[in-house]
Amino acid sequence: MALLRDSLVAAGPGDVRTYLQSGNVVVQSQLRTHAQVPHLVRTAIAADFSLDIPVITRRPAEIDGLIAANPFSAYVALRPHLIRVIFLEAVPSKEGIDRLTAVEDIRDTCRVIGNHV
Repeated sequence: MALLRDSLVAAGPGDVRTYLQSGNVVVQSQLRTHAQVPHLVRTAIAADFSLDIPVITRRPAEIDGLIAANPFSAYVALRPHLIRVIFLEAVPSKEGIDRLTAVEDIRDTCRVIGNHV
């Protein structure tokens, strides 16, 4: 992930840190608007790696809200390494949510809340 971090530092959004080998990046940006961040990141990735991939961003307050609203908070103390959040670009359709929650193996361990799973 060092190459990704270096690419984004060169693009100039501010302080850049990568998270493990996940492709997740934490950026403390000096850009004027939040909407500029995903555009800058996507443009840098396209230029440096020849990949056109969606970039989904969340502000710190949004992450804090997710943590506070965690429907599985009782599990966090027992097995914190098993708690995951998937960020979506948009709120999924009712049909998509129904398909996901129809899978018996995950029905009791998965929730769709807004544009997060």
